[in-house]
Amino acid sequence: MSSPIIFKDRSDAGKKLSELLSEFKDTEAVVLALPRGGVIVGQEIARALNLPLDIIVTRKICAPGNNEYAIGAIDINGNGSWNESERAYVDKKWLAEKIVSEKKEAGRRWTTYRQGRSSLDLKNKTVIIVDDGIATGLTMQAAVAYVKNEGAVKVAVAV
Repeated sequence: MSSPIIFKDRSDAGKKLSELLSEFKDTEAVVLALPRGGVIVGQEIARALNLPLDIIVTRKICAPGNNEYAIGAIDINGNGSWNESERAYVDKKWLAEKIVSEKKEAGRRWTTYRQGRSSLDLKNKTVIIVDDGIATGLTMQAAVAYVKNEGAVKVAVAV
């Protein structure tokens, strides 16, 4: 097993991760960062690889009473990735309301963060999805599913 890579901060993480992603330099790939923590990492990767940077918005669905523990995550269209064993024990009405609420917030962030940008065209593209960490993995799973649904042909995850 290789030694872990130690990062000084998010900017350093982006620089070091870009070295591992050098095969994508100067290609038609696009870097999509998960706000907020992934944006600084993604910016460094995009700069080093000479690729465009944009964002992707997912929202975690937290367990009732625990705002840190995700039982699922949705994209801006409301499509989700779930921990099915946790989802099975959650009140269905509460979950439906939570999905509506988080979808609305995802849409608000999408509009706010992408002000003035053209629509995101991922058809036949290679996409590098970037975040500053992974806990349950559900927000990243939702992001990967979203870009595949939007037509991406290859997806790399950099965390």
